[in-house]
Amino acid sequence: MLKLAIQKIQFVRLLLKNLLWKAMIMKFIFLKWKMVHRMATLNLQQSIWLYLSTNFGRHFSCLINVYHVCLNVNMLQVSNMPQQYHMHYDCCFVQKLMIYIAVIV
Repeated sequence: MLKLAIQKIQFVRLLLKNLLWKAMIMKFIFLKWKMVHRMATLNLQQSIWLYLSTNFGRHFSCLINVYHVCLNVNMLQVSNMPQQYHMHYDCCFVQKLMIYIAVIV
């Protein structure tokens, strides 16, 4: 009887944790979308400092998330940048930058 009760409690905890995780992912997607649109008007350095200065940046600072945000910004910004910066604004550059940010955060 006690074992069954413990299993039910564990199941409910797992279910709640799963729902919380899904809610956090949805919040992350929404915040990421807002952040990308906000960052699109800034240059890369300003974008990164804006990202790192927000709670969003501090709480979701894993390399992949930051990398995807910057890739999105990269795609939105590259057409507005002067020609001489285009060659620096590729995926390789962003990857190196993300490793640097991951170390800072």
